[in-house]
Amino acid sequence: MYKFKTKFISLAVALLLICSTGICAMAEKAEPTTAASSVIGDVTGDGEVTMLDVTEMQKYIAKLVEFTPEQIKCADVNGDGKVDMLDVTTVQKYIAKLINAFSAEEASSDSDTTNTDLLSMTTDSSAETETENESEKAIIDFCDTPLMLSKLKEYETSATYEWKSEDTEGESVCVGITIQDILADLVTLPGNADGLTFIAEDGFSKTFALNGSTSGVFYSNKARVRVMLAWNVDGEDLSKLRLIVPYDGTNPNKGSWVGPLVKVVVNTHDVPDTDTSTDTETEDAIIDFCGTPLLLSELEGYETSAIYAWKSKGGEGESECIGITIQDILSDFVMLPGNAKSLTFTAEDGYSKTLDLNSSASGVFYSNDAGDRVMLAWNVDDEDLSKLRLIIPFDGTNPNKGSWISSLVKVTVNVTEP
Repeated sequence: MYKFKTKFISLAVALLLICSTGICAMAEKAEPTTAASSVIGDVTGDGEVTMLDVTEMQKYIAKLVEFTPEQIKCADVNGDGKVDMLDVTTVQKYIAKLINAFSAEEASSDSDTTNTDLLSMTTDSSAETETENESEKAIIDFCDTPLMLSKLKEYETSATYEWKSEDTEGESVCVGITIQDILADLVTLPGNADGLTFIAEDGFSKTFALNGSTSGVFYSNKARVRVMLAWNVDGEDLSKLRLIVPYDGTNPNKGSWVGPLVKVVVNTHDVPDTDTSTDTETEDAIIDFCGTPLLLSELEGYETSAIYAWKSKGGEGESECIGITIQDILSDFVMLPGNAKSLTFTAEDGYSKTLDLNSSASGVFYSNDAGDRVMLAWNVDDEDLSKLRLIIPFDGTNPNKGSWISSLVKVTVNVTEP
């Protein structure tokens, strides 16, 4: 029987290494960089604040590199005297142009502006948030990130959504932005995030998991219609956004509509202690997953098993596989950059396969009718494997036909260029 955890897109902080410029950096112990910079956020000393700086900061947090005093000063972008994931997330927001300056930068300039930790700001749902464009207010507070309608419209999409209530049913044309696009390009969630709660003006709220299930924010129905925040329904502009969940006859949300929305909050879970200094000092990583070395002993704590059908030119059959789902890896071990779009799995012989970061048949969150999900297996039919094997479930329609990619050596992330 298949066992599955409903957790998604979080990380174990001690293992974090984020990929930059679309290429995953190998996690190696490095000597301290001697380059110094007067630019807050520029730890590489190249005069710019880029994803290279994000990667170096996360290596420092994971104790894989050392920083000089000058680098530590540059990395402490919120000015709280330490370098941690709050600084990393703030730099990512700066690169994505969601903020214009760092708290530490403002404090050092002797301005009258109050030194505020941008990541701990909470926006009152009744208050309108001022932006760079003083004439425009935020249309919603999305996990402490004020989102402007003008920015959301750059990602505009439209679809026909079916709906059903106790008395009637019908369909409406909705224009808006998918939650997937918001989380890919506009909002960075904390590493231990496992769900989002959408709160309406009247206090009603609905919580969704960070996965592709029917109760997840990445859900899409058979017509590939996805969960969205809409600003126009049937030609009528809305003053506040409305959450729209697609319906295909089986989705228990039944074409849910939640609105008018005032805010979205993130739900988190405790991150377990991942200190393996005493038990795993001699253990080698079994795979490099987007720059994060993963140990088999850690992965075994998330062990799941399932019967996977397969089909090839020579025949077809089924095998029992034991391993960890990609969903669990991205939930608790690896955090991807906000502009990540797909993962490439590379085998020892150089063969590679790329899967999208979605729940489609060619996506890493795909599951078949039996609920089997994409996994990395370390045991197949009671045989322990020396290297992990990528397993993709097959249900007769999946074009991957129960793909098996053996002897994996690394997984790399592909990103969308800004």
